[in-house]
Amino acid sequence: MKKSLFTFNLKDYETFSSRDDWFKIAQKEPTNQYLALILKSIEEESTLKIEPNIWAKGTEKHHIIPNFEKFPKSNDPPYKEKEWNWVQVTTSRHLELHTTRFETYGQFGDQVAINFRNGNSEASKNRIELSHQNQKKNEVVLGVPLPSN
Repeated sequence: MKKSLFTFNLKDYETFSSRDDWFKIAQKEPTNQYLALILKSIEEESTLKIEPNIWAKGTEKHHIIPNFEKFPKSNDPPYKEKEWNWVQVTTSRHLELHTTRFETYGQFGDQVAINFRNGNSEASKNRIELSHQNQKKNEVVLGVPLPSN
């Protein structure tokens, strides 16, 4: 396993209540490349929205604290469902985020996500289909192309 540059500790995020908290923690860890990429993704997210609740085709929800983390059972809802813990990104940015997170924290779950996204073309098609099914389940309209600049 790769040596981590930073230690990920879920307790560091227990007081989070909004996306602004990501900007605050990034100030404390200015060399954390994962947090820098998260902030960039949050700032760019609005360019992926066509209309309210309509995301451009080829976008996915990235959980900033990933689903593979063991979330405390006492949270209601758990971190993974909190609005401050996700950002809508392109599929290529999603891969970049997991790659950068793996390079930063060295967690195996990120390597699994990378392998899943770097798999053969059939796996990629399945990933896109799963993403679309999840968006439909969450009542997000999808399949709208990005407007040309």
